[in-house]
Amino acid sequence: LGPGSPTPPLPSPGAKPLPGAPGVGSATAPGGAARASSASPAMWRYSPVNGKPIPTRMAPEIEAPRTTTRLQPGDIMQVIEEKPGPGGVIFLKLADGKGWLFDQKPGVGVMCV
Repeated sequence: LGPGSPTPPLPSPGAKPLPGAPGVGSATAPGGAARASSASPAMWRYSPVNGKPIPTRMAPEIEAPRTTTRLQPGDIMQVIEEKPGPGGVIFLKLADGKGWLFDQKPGVGVMCV
């Protein structure tokens, strides 16, 4: 899953799609620029190396205030925007309006694929 994936793999056993999670696509424009795409959101999986649940963020920053929405490892989400951040982090805006996540966290590792 993530940028450039032709077809997403089937969810692992126990994976719980977030509400409204049908659809496939990429929210990255040619050349890697971030763009919004309401017609074809990208599908990402929360798959943290630390195995912990995560609250989404209110803004595209790792230390931004947390929302009340929590994702569990294996959850599938639709992403309508991918925003490059410092240190190669890509911030992911959830299509359901429930906040932002990030593809990796410095000092921790991969968070979303």
